[in-house]
Amino acid sequence: MPADLDEAAAAWRSRLHDRRVLVVLDDAADLAQIRPLLSASLGNTLLVTSRETMSWGEDAVQLELARMSPAESATMLANLAGAGRISADAGETARLVRLCDGLPLALRIAGARLAGRPGWSVSALAARLSDERTRLHELAAGDLAVRSSLAGSHTALERGSRPVDRLAARMLALLGLLHVPEMTAEVAGALAGIEPGQAESALERLVDAHLLDRAGPGRYQLHDLVRLFAGGLRPDDSRGALIRALSYYAASTRLASHVSDPHRTQLAAPVDAVPHEIGTAEEARAWLHEEEAVLTAAAMQALNSPDDTIARLGVNLTFGLLWHQQLAYRMAEMKELNTLALRVSERLGDAAGALVAHGHIANALRMTQNTDEAVAHLRSELELARRLGDAFAQMRAVGNLANTFISGERYEEALPWAERQLALARNIGASVGVRFALLMMGYSHLGTGRPEKAREALYEALADAEEAGDSVYEGQIRLALGEAHLDLEDPKQALPHLLRALELLSASGYRIGKVRCLIGLSRAYRMLKDPDRALVYVEEAVAGGGGLGHARWERRLREERAAVDAARGVTQAGPCP
Repeated sequence: MPADLDEAAAAWRSRLHDRRVLVVLDDAADLAQIRPLLSASLGNTLLVTSRETMSWGEDAVQLELARMSPAESATMLANLAGAGRISADAGETARLVRLCDGLPLALRIAGARLAGRPGWSVSALAARLSDERTRLHELAAGDLAVRSSLAGSHTALERGSRPVDRLAARMLALLGLLHVPEMTAEVAGALAGIEPGQAESALERLVDAHLLDRAGPGRYQLHDLVRLFAGGLRPDDSRGALIRALSYYAASTRLASHVSDPHRTQLAAPVDAVPHEIGTAEEARAWLHEEEAVLTAAAMQALNSPDDTIARLGVNLTFGLLWHQQLAYRMAEMKELNTLALRVSERLGDAAGALVAHGHIANALRMTQNTDEAVAHLRSELELARRLGDAFAQMRAVGNLANTFISGERYEEALPWAERQLALARNIGASVGVRFALLMMGYSHLGTGRPEKAREALYEALADAEEAGDSVYEGQIRLALGEAHLDLEDPKQALPHLLRALELLSASGYRIGKVRCLIGLSRAYRMLKDPDRALVYVEEAVAGGGGLGHARWERRLREERAAVDAARGVTQAGPCP
């Protein structure tokens, strides 16, 4: 072969002249490596495979192979290990396919291991792969190994001639530090300590190298096997990178929570980090909704860290999620995260943090009808608030005791706590506490059959909420006023309050409040002898998820649907939640 590249290319063209040849160039490193071979004469075809995405202007068709589907993966395993073994346990086969992450190399190795061990069942191999610590070790057979394949791609980037290649290699190692389902250029920039624009270039380079996938516009995702590989790379400044990323999440969550509703008290401490830019309440709510799973995973990771600084950031992030979780009815996540936050706070001797965590755990327990457990946590919160001399926290705990007894339908026990909160709130000048206490007094009176007294407290609360511009509390107060007027057999007065409450609570994303509004509107139109209009609202409530698993509102929705059916003369009730 000629040593000179141009002479070698000329020899290549000469050999192919007047012939029809299919040339396979397997595992090409990049376009530069194969460019001299692209000059084949007419009638010849080149089939090129590569881990890299290549784009060129020559006459070419580019096909990007996605990860294999579950059906394709099972077929591949069946071809390698025998159809009988693979079909014998469909559930375990599906599990094995998931653990191989749709990666053909991983599936090939799994099939080869099963073929070489006739005594192994599919479930036995799946069990071996289920441990993340050893999965990449298990995915090796002969000279085939998932880890070495991924390492080859990473090393090629590390040794790349362009700065973006080397930055991408470093970025992959950093991404392995953060255990979240998706990431953006902003958090990647925080990890690397660089601007988001630079981070985006590195992320896109990883996409081209098929080490990262796009999960949506501006969002990226590491598949499981790549994530496990990246987690073992151990980059320099791992601790600092993780702290920067978690600080970004905590600062952004606190800002979004505040912007979405500036009237709510933010119990998460300020964090020294540049947050995600948020302008309006709608943008804030959209960001929290989009990032919810990511923020929950980041908080969980941080709370389980033995590092005190990282664990504190987990507590901060957890507290910042409160109002979003409350409105979105994420009670399981609220309880789990705050239970961990309580453990961290107690470990660090942080009484103020423990106080807040007790309150949040109580809130989750209250919303899931565990009244006595919730009360126990609130009494712990109240005791800590007294010990710390925190008058606002005492006022908040007292009000939440009233709310908890109301949720447990123990209205007589709730009223004294609501009255006590009102006195405390007025004494310290906490207008938000005054509004909440009056709302709790209204609910207490409603629950004990005194709608006239409820209406008095609620109209006072409404005036205060409107003056303050507190739309979330205005929606809740109008909902309670609508229910009070219905109890007074005055559906015409109830309707405008319920309709406005539905508008306000839907805009804020308060799911339980929306369900209650729809039930109230159905009840109002049924009382107005318009059962067909009532049906529209009760069906909307059912379609929206029913009572969201809340026992009281599931029961009331069933009762309202039955009442509407009876009013319409329907003997067979429609579907109920």
